[in-house]
Amino acid sequence: MDERLEYRFRIGVAGRDGQVVLDAPAFDGGRVDWHAFDAAEDGVPLEPPPDGTALVDRDQTVLATPLTFSGMPADRYWEFEDGQVNLAALDVQPHDLARLALVEFAVVYGNDWLVVPFDVPAGSMTRIEGVSYTTTFGETFTVSAADQGPPGERFRLFAVSESDAETTIGGLINPPTAPARMEGRALEEVLFGRDEGANMAWGIERRVQGPSGTPRERSDEPGPDPVQSRTEPPEPELDYLLQTEVPARWIPFVPVAKADSAWSIELRKGALLDRNDPPRPVHPVGVLLRPHQPMVLKGVRVERVPVLCRDPEGNYVRWVARRATVGRGEPSSALAYDSAIRRS
Repeated sequence: MDERLEYRFRIGVAGRDGQVVLDAPAFDGGRVDWHAFDAAEDGVPLEPPPDGTALVDRDQTVLATPLTFSGMPADRYWEFEDGQVNLAALDVQPHDLARLALVEFAVVYGNDWLVVPFDVPAGSMTRIEGVSYTTTFGETFTVSAADQGPPGERFRLFAVSESDAETTIGGLINPPTAPARMEGRALEEVLFGRDEGANMAWGIERRVQGPSGTPRERSDEPGPDPVQSRTEPPEPELDYLLQTEVPARWIPFVPVAKADSAWSIELRKGALLDRNDPPRPVHPVGVLLRPHQPMVLKGVRVERVPVLCRDPEGNYVRWVARRATVGRGEPSSALAYDSAIRRS
């Protein structure tokens, strides 16, 4: 998705009532997991794979084991607990609902949970139709789903939401991703930020890929020459400077009226002029800033990272992925107009 420098894709999973289409509207890079998807609003089915997809029903009997975790309260008297995790030292305020829920789960209900191992294949959607357990006395009981019940007593986790965000598709998504991969040093890094001092938005190239393929830092390039004062008579104390220079790795974004609305603007990539005669526009060196796209991200760092992994047949697969993370601080280009500099 060029306007946000993110990925957008969708996958289809076979279901009893037809194909279930899942949409990843804004994926910023990294490992693809279930939380990257939402149920597609249009529901248009995708083209099925050539080998077809079959539904598999499994009836599995396993042995449940108690859940254990670090810092878990001991379930016996006069037993020393693990001191590496001190839940009592957690600073929680009344409005910290997530922390309160975590502490309550660990302290009050931690020993009420059981772990049931159930392996699912990669690239599948698994639905639990029913769960029952048998006690040591031979009694069998059926466990109802946690998301079924009156409002206020429902519990849902690891579920993909539908378009209304109130219901889920009812299944665990295990995307067809590589279990392990290797990432190299970022080949390119661009920081998008707003410069309040200059009232400008910039795309700053911090790292680009050189001709040899290895990354290089653009901050190592020589900066603009210092401003030299004139010595022509008469010699006033101040010189007038129309505009200060900005390093070539700072690419400006200028406001442009949108094509569909005369009252709205968007930030599009512009260019500063160099000192050549005649002046020429300064273009970015890397790949991320080459398309003429609107800027909607501010305070975001985007990188191009090489990735290597193996496919299910054991073959190597290599590609360059984009990864968007949060930037740090507010950039300052020191761009100024109509300046008066003191003669040395």
